[in-house]
Amino acid sequence: MTASRSLDVAAAVTADVYAHELGPVACFSYVTRGLAASGQAELVLTLPRPADATLDRASDAPLPLLRAIAGFAARGQLVGDGGFTELGATGLFGRPALRGIAYQRAWPMTGVDLPDGALSMIVLVDHEIDAVKAYGATRVLARLGRAQRFFPTAVWCDPDRAALATADEPTLLAQVGRAKLPGVSVVMTGDRIAVRLPRAVDVPALPPPDIAIALLASLDRTADACLVWSPGQQAPEAITPPGSRGACLSGCFALFAPQQAADAFEVFEDGFALRLTDRSWAVVRDALAHHGDAVVAAPDGKRLAVEWVASSP
Repeated sequence: MTASRSLDVAAAVTADVYAHELGPVACFSYVTRGLAASGQAELVLTLPRPADATLDRASDAPLPLLRAIAGFAARGQLVGDGGFTELGATGLFGRPALRGIAYQRAWPMTGVDLPDGALSMIVLVDHEIDAVKAYGATRVLARLGRAQRFFPTAVWCDPDRAALATADEPTLLAQVGRAKLPGVSVVMTGDRIAVRLPRAVDVPALPPPDIAIALLASLDRTADACLVWSPGQQAPEAITPPGSRGACLSGCFALFAPQQAADAFEVFEDGFALRLTDRSWAVVRDALAHHGDAVVAAPDGKRLAVEWVASSP
């Protein structure tokens, strides 16, 4: 059994603390136990630690935040993959620049026992919270992963780092309507792009058929690469884990652009631009509205698929 130290958070909720390493970074990770009873996925908050610090030196500073989230969960206010929490003026740990938390499905960490479906809590700096609200968490977290050379993102809190995104930066997404649905992802494997939606999700009313719409996406759990983009970047780029072939590329959004002369699908910024004829868009809209699968083939051989999956990817 992995060594840990248990701290009390709230009634029937504890946090197990683990001392471990993520690449060159020594960390303490705080893993909740008991939130699932309220329907909330268990949470993981990771903080840097001195390399020689043992479990008895783990700070209780994260406990007020975890206690507050436990209170929200008990009242039915839950957070999920791709969600966020905006903090007050004093910020996290008394640091006003630490303005929020983004949530992403936790990836395995050696030396940490993670509950199934646990969410990593990634601390957001300054205007990053505004970018997450506008364009989704995946865009910001992919940039953080690129900056720290860690896939899928650097989960440890670095309170002194610079912000990597703002809501007012130039981006195609600012020009179109956007929707964020829990658990939606978009991936490209070969010449096939798949928009994956959990069957439990209901797609809200779409805009009129002549209006473009972007679905903001979470990182797909099957992906071994994630698109990353910053303003001024000219060529597509992706972050990958060590040894990855980049065979399954996850994107930060799927932009449906109707009223095109021909179907065409391509990478654009850190997502996928899906240009559709009226006939193809009608097929895709019907699949989205009625939980149906659909496939559209473009003249160049690329394919777009709408897939409903049993659970969040």
